[in-house]
Amino acid sequence: MRTLVWGLGFAACVLSGAAQASSYLDIHGTTHDPILTLGGVPHAYVGPNLAPFAVAPSAQLSHADLSEADLDHATLSGANLSGARLQSERGQPDFRDSIRGESG
Repeated sequence: MRTLVWGLGFAACVLSGAAQASSYLDIHGTTHDPILTLGGVPHAYVGPNLAPFAVAPSAQLSHADLSEADLDHATLSGANLSGARLQSERGQPDFRDSIRGESG
């Protein structure tokens, strides 16, 4: 009985953690849930989902795999995108309006 209770508690913790993961929308309309690291494991980022017009100031997205993310008019001022992948091997999306600063 104790093992069953422990197992159910563990499963609840794992499932609740997975429910907090954030997603991103790519330029083809596909939702990537959860956001992954470049190593292919779920990223620790738990802020707003990333999509056009998203507001995620100071988002911690270092080493995130955001291949072909659609961040059109998203506000990511102060975000940490160091080492993050924002384009694919096939081409380079247009990010001119994607990352706006405080005044933008």
